[in-house]
This record gives sequence, C-alpha cells and structure tokens, in this order.
Amino acid sequence: MIYMLYSYFYNITVISIAKYPFFRVIMALLTSFAIMLFLTPLFIRRLIKINFNQIIRSCIPQKNISKSKTPIMGGLLILISFTVSTILWANLYHAGILIILFIIFGFGIVGFYDDYIKIKKKNTIGLSIKKKFYGLQ
Repeated sequence: MIYMLYSYFYNITVISIAKYPFFRVIMALLTSFAIMLFLTPLFIRRLIKINFNQIIRSCIPQKNISKSKTPIMGGLLILISFTVSTILWANLYHAGILIILFIIFGFGIVGFYDDYIKIKKKNTIGLSIKKKFYGLQ
C-alpha cells in the first residue's frame, strides 16, 4: 500500500524512500515486530479466556502437566502480523507477492483447522498426516 502511494507521490522526498526494497523490507520487519509486540499479550489473554488451551495426553510425566494451560492457535497471530506488514510495505502489483500470500494463507487455514479439531475433539491428534499433506498441496 505504501509502495502504491509512492507511485502517486514520487516527487515528495519522504515518500520517495519507499521505492527502495531494502527500506521496505526493514519497515515490514519492524511493522510485523510491532504488531506482534502489541497484540501478543492481548491475544494470549483472549485465548486463555475462551479456553483454547493445549490438550495434554494422559500418559505424560507430571512435570509436563503445566503445559495444559498453554494456549494454541498462535499461528493465527503470526499470519495476521505477516499479512498486515506485507500489505503495507510490499509491491502488490508483483505476482510473486500475491502467490506467497496465497500459500501462507493455505498453511494458515490448515494450521487453524488442525488446532480447531484438537479443541473440538479434546485430543492431541488433530488432523491426520494425510489430511495435512493433502491440505498443503
């Protein structure tokens, strides 16, 4: 989006720095980091509140019981952070960027569905390996 603004306001010095890929990469990294830094505590509190916690097997050692309070679906936050920073800083006219976004969303959908199955069925298995593999193809 900011790259698109550059094409309209290329004569303004402050915006003209957006034409350099190195600058856009650094800014995308900083944007993604800021989003993660800001949203992670809110997101984790929300996941704990709605009880989206890791399901623990019954045959595990007692020292690992504390992991049962670990929230799952953290990949959703990574997907949001990546998508927002990419939309803000990447050249969306480039087909490669759109392909990468499409692939990342595919992985995100499979991961989200896997975690959802774990929560709904209250087991540690989630999707089978075949379903994950076919979902990622």
